[in-house]
Amino acid sequence: MQRLGQLKGEFMRAKPGPGKERLRTDIESTKAEIRESLGAANDDGTLNWRVEFAEIFGSGRGFDIDIANPPYGITVRDRRSAAIGHTDSYTNFMGLACDLVPNGIMAYITPTSWETGERFKKFRQYLFGKMALQSVVNLPYDVFETPYVDTAITVGSFGNPPPSEFRLATLDKRAELDLIRIADYMTAVYWASVAQDADLRVPLLDWAAGLFGRVGAEATPLGKITSSKRGIEAYQFDIFGNPKPNSMPFFGGQVQRYEIQPSESDSYVIVSDRESMYHEGLRIWTRRIVNRANRLMSASAYAEFVVKKDIYITKPSFNDPNKQAALLAIMNSSLLSFLYLSRSAAAVKDDFRQVMLSGLRELPIIFPDASTIAELAKLVDARERQEGNLEDLEQQIDAIIYRTYGITEAEQDKIEGWLARSG
Repeated sequence: MQRLGQLKGEFMRAKPGPGKERLRTDIESTKAEIRESLGAANDDGTLNWRVEFAEIFGSGRGFDIDIANPPYGITVRDRRSAAIGHTDSYTNFMGLACDLVPNGIMAYITPTSWETGERFKKFRQYLFGKMALQSVVNLPYDVFETPYVDTAITVGSFGNPPPSEFRLATLDKRAELDLIRIADYMTAVYWASVAQDADLRVPLLDWAAGLFGRVGAEATPLGKITSSKRGIEAYQFDIFGNPKPNSMPFFGGQVQRYEIQPSESDSYVIVSDRESMYHEGLRIWTRRIVNRANRLMSASAYAEFVVKKDIYITKPSFNDPNKQAALLAIMNSSLLSFLYLSRSAAAVKDDFRQVMLSGLRELPIIFPDASTIAELAKLVDARERQEGNLEDLEQQIDAIIYRTYGITEAEQDKIEGWLARSG
């Protein structure tokens, strides 16, 4: 393998002529020997990296830099996908980079989903166990004419401990790249903001990294104080127009923030006893789709109804009606929408923006004192009954939640501005 490197060097320095052609023949002969030793057939004519660049792979040092725009959306099931905990082709390529540049630099343009996605947690653990993150640039939505996908440029180094900070830029989704200098948008973010997050998510916003850590240290995940599931896969059930023994009403209406709008016609379905517990009694419904105002949409359900899979069902583990109302207020607040959406690439993408049930269960919940809980319950009751100025009611609720979570006025302004811009 060292011989191959020497021959290539001599070939590059040689002048055109018989001597250069002899070197070319020697190179091909050496590659054939390497191919045979590796058991790497060349029948299909494809390039085999471990043969063509044997002098690099054989040295153990790898490449100095690996730049790629890997394919995505292709399922790959091999040893590497098992090791990295993900089966998409682009994450497989990123995992391969760990071998290609063990002491070098990787610069990849890929979908943004790996940065925050719930299903990418094991992959992030694998990647950050080997790669020191240097920079992330979240690009506008129309970087490529086709396909239409949210993309980011990630630069990482290998063979070094993670730096104390990395550089981050999240560009406006409508930004025109030819009119801006990306360097002007790069901001330093402490690596600790990633390392201290249980899911190792990369923050999409530099200024909010500290806020996430502060809130997370004081909060209880929603899943710790509730049980939850998504609605049924309606196609797997028989939906009928008239009630039958053991049937339950099937919900075909709409869920908005604090409001449930039933369908005009009645439908019924039969579900198991275990399933039915989620479709009766007080619970909170949350729509899977994020609205264009960048808000999560939740409402309290009291009547018996079975919902389909585009609605998540959350049942509080406590029976205090005031506290249950306060939980709804917290889940519908501007702050909680921000805390979820700004940490989820899937929730702010430009086409099908959605909430994941696993992410919903991780919402950070902080309850105020008993008197403030009672105040929130009154505001929620008025909002559900649509009494008075609805916008004013929601502003009062938001103010209480901001105060409860210790959010400064400056942070509030940034949060409200981000929600308005990103919708």
